[in-house]
Formats: sequence, C-alpha cells, structure tokens
Amino acid sequence: MSAMRLVSVEKESRSPAMKALAALLIVIGVGIVVWGAFGFTTREKIIDSGPVHLSEDKHHNVPYGTVAGALLALGGVFLLVKTKG
Repeated sequence: MSAMRLVSVEKESRSPAMKALAALLIVIGVGIVVWGAFGFTTREKIIDSGPVHLSEDKHHNVPYGTVAGALLALGGVFLLVKTKG
C-alpha cells in the first residue's frame, strides 16, 4: 500500500515541472514560427590606410526552421495533454 502512495506522490510532484516544460516548449515553438529568423549586423573594414578608414555594415540573417518551431510547439501541446491525463 505504501508503494502505491509513493508512486502517486512522485507523479504529483513531477506534474508542475512537466507543465512548465510544456508551456516553455509551446512559447518557444510559436516564437520560432512567428519570427522565423534573427539578424545581426557586423562592421567590416574595407580600407584602413593611414588617415583613410572605410568600413561597410553587413547584415546577416540566421533562419530558423519553421518546421522545427511547429514541432516544438506540437511537442509542448502533446506533453501538456499527457500530463493532464
């Protein structure tokens, strides 16, 4: 009888952590699907000769996989549904 009680207490204490993980996966997945990529700018020197300095700003985009974001969100939903049941 005490073994049954131990298993139910373990499931109850793990459930809030699983729900938090599921919510985090959903938020990250939706964020990836919405934004799709992030960008940053670097400055590169073209000419640096004495008093003459010429540089160029280069924009770089790092795309996320939209499918990966959707899979994260669906994984979060699945985990949320599984912890409720």
